[in-house]
This record gives sequence, C-alpha cells and structure tokens, in this order.
Amino acid sequence: MMRRSLAWAAACVLLLSGCTGSRAPGSRATPAPAQSAPAVGSLQPVGEPRVLARGLKAPWSIVRLGATDSTLISERDSGTVVERLPSGRLRDVGVVPEVVHAGEGGLLGLAVPPEDSAGPTRWLYAYLTTATDNRIVRMSLTGASGSYRLGAAAPILTGLAKAGNHDGGRIAFGQDGMLYATVGDAGQPSRAQDPRSLNGKILRMTATGAVPRDNPIADSLVYSLGHR
Repeated sequence: MMRRSLAWAAACVLLLSGCTGSRAPGSRATPAPAQSAPAVGSLQPVGEPRVLARGLKAPWSIVRLGATDSTLISERDSGTVVERLPSGRLRDVGVVPEVVHAGEGGLLGLAVPPEDSAGPTRWLYAYLTTATDNRIVRMSLTGASGSYRLGAAAPILTGLAKAGNHDGGRIAFGQDGMLYATVGDAGQPSRAQDPRSLNGKILRMTATGAVPRDNPIADSLVYSLGHR
C-alpha cells in the first residue's frame, strides 16, 4: 500500500509539473525546472509508430495465432471478433452471442491456449458482459488464416458481477497452462477484499474453468485479491 501511495504521489507531481496555466500580461515567466536524464537501463520507445489496422470500432483485445498467422481482435461494442490477416486485410470472424455493451462492458479479453497444450480442438476464449453478468466462454476456432470461423460459445465461468465500469476483462494463459482472468470490483470497492466474491480479483483456473489444486486458497479460483 505504501508503494502504491508513493507511486500515486509521484504521478501527481509529474502531472502538476507538466501543466501550464494562463498568465496575466506582463507577469514574469517561471523558468521550467531542469529535467533529469533518463535512468540508465530504462526502456525508451524507438522508431515511428506504424499503423497496422484502420476502421476498427472500439477494439479492446488482440491475440496472435502464430508468428506468421492472423491476429484476432475483439470489438467491445459490437461483440465482433475481427481477423487481421498477415496482408493487413480485415475480415469479420463472427459475433460472440449474448454480448451487451454498456459503459465499459461488452466483448473484452481474448485468449488462446499455448500451442504445446492444444488438443484436437482449437479454442478461442473470451471475457464478455451479458445482460446479467460478466463471464468467460470458449468457442472452437476452425478454418485457417482468411477463413477462421467461431463455433458455439460454451461458458466456463459465469456470475461475475457487472457494472458500467470496473468490469475487468483481461484474460491470458500462463506458462503453467492455466487461464488467468482479471475481474473488476464492478463499482463496489468492498468486493475486492471479500474472499467470498470473485470480483476485484485475479482468478486462476484450468482450461475448463475448474479450480487448480495448487491455488493459494483451497477450492477457490482466487489467485490474488484487492484489485479495483
């Protein structure tokens, strides 16, 4: 908590130092403080940004299907999974059913299992908001680059509280083959510290939504708690 407070204070100082207000005519300008050199070893972006896709509506998450394969993109508001081909062309793969967009909710995170753990069926996982909850589903992904299609959506985790904001939604497979999901507090901060609630948590589950035996809390998907 102390580290978070210090980081927040530092951010506020940076924001305030970067703001300039209006000045009355004839007033003396205040010299800008000297900026220190970047810390040795800090990461600095290089090169110019390159546009990879245009015309997307509320793109939220991307998942690569392979180093030379397509990239899938979720459009939050429409619930559409869009494929970006290696050539740069875009095509709609399909619409995830039951997606209801409101505020920050809609079709959010996408994930695919690691290739070395994939079975005969290739799955695409999605975190989404419905009319009643936030949930995680998985759909079979058939076809190949330029012709991918979505199968029926099968829920693997349902009943996560939804709200106009703080829905969370990022999902990813770890090197351990488990699926990790960030779940927001859905606008109620007390949920983040409530071990009985799955909201305000990072969850860890198997590919079918079961509780791994080595989770920190027995018989619980909760991997980490106290998140907004």
